[in-house]
Amino acid sequence: EKGYDKTTVDEIVERAGVAKGTFYNYFKSKEELIKIVALQSLPYSAIREELEKEHESLTEFLHSIANAYIVYYCDPVLR
Repeated sequence: EKGYDKTTVDEIVERAGVAKGTFYNYFKSKEELIKIVALQSLPYSAIREELEKEHESLTEFLHSIANAYIVYYCDPVLR
């Protein structure tokens, strides 16, 4: 709504319904929260991309989904 830069940790915890201390038990900063959320959504975005593509066969589709998972889980930078 306000964007990353203008959103504060106080606003995040209020919206999430958790105490500020609880937030800091899990995350060092707002930046770390964003990084973790982005990294955890990578495999889903890769699959979503594959779902949107045209595939000639079910086999090709399944291979592309499997490949997206393999790339994600074998790349230490992405994990």
